[in-house]
Amino acid sequence: MFKEIPSLKEVLEESKGYPVLIYKHSATCGKSASAQREVESYMGHFGEDVYRLVVQTERPLSDEIAETLNVKHETPQLIGVSNSRLLFVLNHDGINKADIERIISRENI
Repeated sequence: MFKEIPSLKEVLEESKGYPVLIYKHSATCGKSASAQREVESYMGHFGEDVYRLVVQTERPLSDEIAETLNVKHETPQLIGVSNSRLLFVLNHDGINKADIERIISRENI
């Protein structure tokens, strides 16, 4: 299930207990729709929740994430965070269930 981001500070604090995923979505981009289906497929298989933000309505938060984690802003984008630090970033066509599973298992998330 997708969750709203309460604040980046809270998400980073949560990541100290266990890794978290943040999905940045564009409501007007076909690639974002496809990437969202891939993330949903991953979540459905593994039962994990993922934070989601829509860049058109949450641009300041998107910018804060980019600046704080030193990640170039792109959409769609899936970001893994642990201990308040960036673990990985997947962009565009790189967001697919197989790659998400591979990275998650490699990072021991």
